[in-house]
Amino acid sequence: MTMRMVALLLLATALVAPNVSAQGPFAGITLTATPPTETIAYMGSIEVPFSVKVGCSTLVQHGLGSQSPTPKLTVHADEAPRGLTVKEATLTFSDPSPCATGSGFITKNDKVTFMVDASAAGVVTQNVTLLAHFGDAESDAGEFVVPFTVAYHSNYTVLPDVTFPLKVMNGTATFHVTITQNSNARSMVMIEDVKETGGKISGLGSVPYNSPETKKFTVTYKAPLGPWTEQKVTFTSYGHFLLLDQRAGSFTDAKPTTWTFTNGGGEAPQGTTSKASPLPLPFLALAGAALIAARRRD
Repeated sequence: MTMRMVALLLLATALVAPNVSAQGPFAGITLTATPPTETIAYMGSIEVPFSVKVGCSTLVQHGLGSQSPTPKLTVHADEAPRGLTVKEATLTFSDPSPCATGSGFITKNDKVTFMVDASAAGVVTQNVTLLAHFGDAESDAGEFVVPFTVAYHSNYTVLPDVTFPLKVMNGTATFHVTITQNSNARSMVMIEDVKETGGKISGLGSVPYNSPETKKFTVTYKAPLGPWTEQKVTFTSYGHFLLLDQRAGSFTDAKPTTWTFTNGGGEAPQGTTSKASPLPLPFLALAGAALIAARRRD
């Protein structure tokens, strides 16, 4: 069928079809899509169905029914957000006969695929605009905005700059712990359930991170007073998202940790002053009795 024949067919359709004759045959491209109802898995993918409605006059303009190459319409993303790749879809229009039904347009359905990598932001809702057009004619494109959300992924490390078991000299050990947060949303690293078999640990904190971010903590362990050989400190770290609007996720990615400290020698600070030690109670009792007896003799 030649382009002239298609044009005549469209004109005849407009004359005989009441629903078309008032405004003429449908022109242009209309794109609609079904947004995902579930989050996209971390580094995962999801299919997004769409429907494209193309006017017969637009199809003729792009070569439907002529000897030129078959019109091909592409549906793809316009400047996708960071971490999102949209696998485009191509639709071919080679049969002009649907334009004879009186509708003045052809509708086709297909799917595009959303794929996310590790850099895609999690938790927050993002938008991507899909475009449907022929060739480079983006000015005549149909478009549709699709919201989507990527699932939260916890990714953090807690790394001390010393090796355990750690020898403690003179009752105190000081070292540094670097916590790096690489989760796909603003997050906390929680330090919970801190327990010591003896002594006291201090310096670790549960704080938020604008991922990716690294914080360094100065940690001090003070050994118990008196003789000791080995002590342990245990805790569990967790990750959870904490957005600026105060939305927070549940604790996840639990990492139990045990640090062992051994007595490396030296005297631990006892917290005493240079004053003489108090006299023992028996001595004080005897001295008191002697003082009372002396007063009686006087």
